Amino acid sequence: MSLPPAFQDAMPSTDEVRLIADGFFTSVHVWFPIINRNKFYGNFTHASLQHETDLALLVLCMKMLIAQPSGDESNSKATYLSVKSLLVQLEQAGFFSITILQALLLTALYEIGAGIYPSAYMTVGTCARYASALSLDRDIFKWDQSASDWIGMEERHRAWWAAVVLDRTCPERAPCTPDPTELQYLPLLDSDWDLGKRPRAAPLRLSASFEEKLGKFARMAQATHLLARVLRHLRDVTMDREFLDGEMETLDRALRSLLDLTVAEEMSTNATAFCSPIALLGSALLLLHSYSVTPINSVDSPAKLTKQGYIMAIECNTRAVLPIARRIRNAWASAPRHPSPFVLDWMYRCTVACNSIQKGHASVDENCMQEVREAMKLLAYQWPVGDLYFELLETRQWTNLQLEADA
Repeated sequence: MSLPPAFQDAMPSTDEVRLIADGFFTSVHVWFPIINRNKFYGNFTHASLQHETDLALLVLCMKMLIAQPSGDESNSKATYLSVKSLLVQLEQAGFFSITILQALLLTALYEIGAGIYPSAYMTVGTCARYASALSLDRDIFKWDQSASDWIGMEERHRAWWAAVVLDRTCPERAPCTPDPTELQYLPLLDSDWDLGKRPRAAPLRLSASFEEKLGKFARMAQATHLLARVLRHLRDVTMDREFLDGEMETLDRALRSLLDLTVAEEMSTNATAFCSPIALLGSALLLLHSYSVTPINSVDSPAKLTKQGYIMAIECNTRAVLPIARRIRNAWASAPRHPSPFVLDWMYRCTVACNSIQKGHASVDENCMQEVREAMKLLAYQWPVGDLYFELLETRQWTNLQLEADA
């Protein structure tokens, strides 16, 4: 399918495409590596974007994600509307390809970061359905070490994991993808993926030990697995209290273990923090202890908090979030590199949790949380959803003041 005439004027030039790709692969790709760099540049070199509509769509999605919101807002909005329109046209034309799914995933990520709801939730659902239509939900259990197209297999694995990750970013909504299972393959090392280095053996499965050497995207898959287990635990109304209490302890230990490991891995490098696995693990730990064994949507669940466990979860998150916030703040002027919006969401959850127990608890330092808020402000320059988080924090603060005045 050739690019429709209405979109041809919106396509960047060859030189601009290369700049867009370079910007994408040195920023968003670092923490959301679903596109093979060598394959993309090879396709771009040997294809015409006017005749390869799915590739043209992917370029527009890259452009949309790396654009600075502080720039021309009308141009950014026009690119977003072009992407959405082109996705509909490709769907109506019956086109199915892994490239279109990658474009859908990047679109959902953009909508999450921009706070475009309910479109983000609907697009994530479309990603899940599209991935299932491509049989990725079955391919995630498969690996043929003798196959020549190992990049294609890995690309399909990463697309499925990306759909599962995004599907768990809205914990108050029912997921569209099945929970991960231990026989599913984890992503390969990100460095090997970027260099096109063929693996000597099949990838590790989700059942692998946390101590195994893994890339950031595989860590994010492990974190998503634990987050999915937490969400299932919170919604479970069929098991008895004793079983759920034991499961809660198991999940708590697993979350803390992997959180400590990923924080150590992150802080051992000098790169700007991207920390998506840490953000998912920290949020999962707060969720686990924010509710008792009642369903997540239950009206009375906040009244059944396990207070001591909740405070310990907050303290654990505070120890993790502070060095990350400082690193983002200190590195922003020289190398912002578009950190993940998941980090912004995690920092918001940490701030809300700390505000809920701050009085009377010396372990939660107001100065520390001020540093977290400063990092959130920087992240909000890239991800407009940050403005929504600050509005919510102001609303919570105003409500608390009203309650104190009425008391």
